[in-house]
Amino acid sequence: MSIIQKSRESTTLQLVIPAYFVLLAKFAVAGMTIWGFEFAQMTATEFGVAQAAVLAVWLTREWRSAHFKEKEASRNVQQT
Repeated sequence: MSIIQKSRESTTLQLVIPAYFVLLAKFAVAGMTIWGFEFAQMTATEFGVAQAAVLAVWLTREWRSAHFKEKEASRNVQQT
């Protein structure tokens, strides 16, 4: 079995990146009033918990995907 494996593009990452930047923008403008729009307060703890939740979903999905591939690869090696 080759050490170098072809990787595929993560579909979940396409959702995580925009979510990260939306949360970052929300944290940046929290508590400000811009053009008459008042943004709600957001503490660093709330920001951290939200980021952790988004990253946890992505990392879990990637880990499960990699774990499934390893099982399939070992099963294919055993069959041959």
